[in-house]
Amino acid sequence: MMTQRTAFFIGVALLAAACGGQDDVDQTVALTGDPVALDRQLLLISGDARKGFLLDVAGRQPSAAAKQVELPYGALRAERRLEHDEALVICAGRRDSAEARAEPSTLAVIESDGGVRKYVLGATPFDQLVQSKDGRYAVLYRGKAGPGRTLQNVNELVVVDLDKSPSDDAAVTSKTPEGLAHAFERALVSPELPIAGEMRRLLVLLSAAEITLFDLNHLDRRGTIVELGEGEGRMPQPTQVLFGENEPVLYVRGENADDVFVFRLEARSGVA
Repeated sequence: MMTQRTAFFIGVALLAAACGGQDDVDQTVALTGDPVALDRQLLLISGDARKGFLLDVAGRQPSAAAKQVELPYGALRAERRLEHDEALVICAGRRDSAEARAEPSTLAVIESDGGVRKYVLGATPFDQLVQSKDGRYAVLYRGKAGPGRTLQNVNELVVVDLDKSPSDDAAVTSKTPEGLAHAFERALVSPELPIAGEMRRLLVLLSAAEITLFDLNHLDRRGTIVELGEGEGRMPQPTQVLFGENEPVLYVRGENADDVFVFRLEARSGVA
């Protein structure tokens, strides 16, 4: 099994589709991460070559011929967009140096026909990705062992609305929890929940002693931070989150706590 950042080599005949033409090229490519299965194709990426390769595997006689797509710098890994025939590729970008100009962190969406949508995320090299179940939202953040850069907030994240074009307003929203006492370690997206007369999805961030909630329907609003230790200095280390079925309830279980924390989600006073 291939693992992230494991480089291995494959010789394929690549069909380059640039400039409307196709050229057969014998090329040895160092691949990055696991392949991603789409409906009729297999996507492989090479961070070193800044390319993705779409192999048609659904034909009666599958071929090693691949359609090439250009990727931004620093492709780390790819995964399928949920409920869509597309792949998401995290590209970390790079800082400015004497050898090369800076390139931003980017989420590249590879479409089944070889088209690429590029959502520019900024200077932070994100390496973790979580999606909503319908594939509309992608949330990117940095893991503990991810590539860090000096003077960057470890709690920074971005929310990408993949139903929008990269140039649309609010296609990419940067958020940083304000007042969070511990760096968050995990993010997840809730199913739609009936809150204040509206079906809403929540972004849930888990840290050692808090959970943070952002309303994906209203990303212009501040997040809500809930302390799980109740001021006693406890570190419940939340590990499991369950959502009420058709009701705005959140259940949280901690690794270092015997309690199950239950929250009923309601709109703030004066805020719909």
